Amino acid sequence: MTDKRATRKGGYYDKKYASVTTVLKVLDKPALNNWMLKRVFEATKGGAQTLKEAKDQVFEKTQATMDLGTKAHRYVELYGTGEKMENTANIAGFIAAFHDWVIDFKPEFLIRELTVIHKEFAFGGTVDLVCKINGERCLVDVKTGRYIYPSVELQTTAYKMAYEVQEGKKIKKNYVLLLEKDSAGFPTGKYRFEELDYVPDIWEATVRLFYWTESLK
Repeated sequence: MTDKRATRKGGYYDKKYASVTTVLKVLDKPALNNWMLKRVFEATKGGAQTLKEAKDQVFEKTQATMDLGTKAHRYVELYGTGEKMENTANIAGFIAAFHDWVIDFKPEFLIRELTVIHKEFAFGGTVDLVCKINGERCLVDVKTGRYIYPSVELQTTAYKMAYEVQEGKKIKKNYVLLLEKDSAGFPTGKYRFEELDYVPDIWEATVRLFYWTESLK
């Protein structure tokens, strides 16, 4: 099993394994909610006449920065494969930050964009990178943004659990690589690289909570 992103529909892989990001929606995200309220307020100050107009403006701006993040992930996926991306000028800052990380940590790339499924707990997701860093097999989740949120610890825990069961190989450490954005959503050319705790008990409880809430619908 390699890249099964095409089988993901409605938040599920193969119609029965909830994606990790779908499971995480069961958790409240106050930082995200506060960010959205602030952006909607700014849109009304900028001339939006209705709540719908304000939300539409926020969505358009958010979509534009999300598209940059998608392109950055695609660049990371193709890095070192010989396949080239076109039109990378608007993500030059992300590319520079990623290259700096490669120079600083000298990762040996083992896997890119691997879909993993954990059948016992019925979830799946796509691992961005598995690398050897300082001789240790590590899982790296790539993000673009301004902050590293607590939920990424659960996300990488899920990927490690599923990877080890599916592939039969142990992950020594989980990391997040944040390619930073500025307040306007554009790349700064800087990165943050942090080791994350492995919290399987909390993730398993989150999965159970998700499926319990789904059963009530």
